[in-house]
Order: sequence, then C-alpha cells, then structure tokens
Amino acid sequence: MSSNVTGLCGAWLEAKRREDEAIEARRKIEKEITEALDAKTEGSITHKVEPYKVTLTQPIYRKVDMAIWESVKSGIPMEAWPLKMKIEVDDAGCRWLMENRPDLWKLAATAITATPGKIGVKVVQS
Repeated sequence: MSSNVTGLCGAWLEAKRREDEAIEARRKIEKEITEALDAKTEGSITHKVEPYKVTLTQPIYRKVDMAIWESVKSGIPMEAWPLKMKIEVDDAGCRWLMENRPDLWKLAATAITATPGKIGVKVVQS
C-alpha cells in the first residue's frame, strides 16, 4: 500500500472525528432550539427569530400490521383505505435473476434502470 493512501486514511479518520464532533454539537443546539420554541404535534411550523427563520418539523412515522389490517379492511370502504400500495425494485431478486436466470433478467432489465451510488468508505485503525 502506498504511503499516499496511508496518509489519506489518517486524514479521513481525522476528518471523520471532526465531523462526528460537529454533528454532536449541532444536535445539542437543535435540542435546545426545540425546547425553546413551540412545535406542532405533526407537521411544520416556522418561527421568526430575527434575523433568522427557524422551521421545526415533527414527523410521524406510521406502519401497518398487515395481519390486523387484513382483519379490519373489510369494514372500511376501499376508497377510504389509509394505505397506498408501492411497487419497488427488489435488489436481491435482481441479483438472483442476473445470476440464475439471465434469460428472464434480460427481459426484466428493459424496465429497470440501475445507477451506481456513492461508494462507501470506512477506515478503522488496526
């Protein structure tokens, strides 16, 4: 391994340390801001704190228990169902088709776009 990469690894670790410290400091400040200003129980509210505008957003994460939903959905008109069905690509299924059924993958691939993401980097000191 070249000494350039060794130096880059050391620089990466130092940058990551500074980043972690900055994130921790930002989160502490965010906590103090949220304690000082009113927030909605769900949604966003903007406060004017001259010369700033501060927007606090309270998300609510919901999930469905499909077994229970199956037992109650008949009592709710379909047009009032609070669910939406989502079709998404199954990465494991794509890889399986590529490796095991390239004939089927060739057809499926015409409908699927694949774009490489950012390469992840993790450095630990040994």
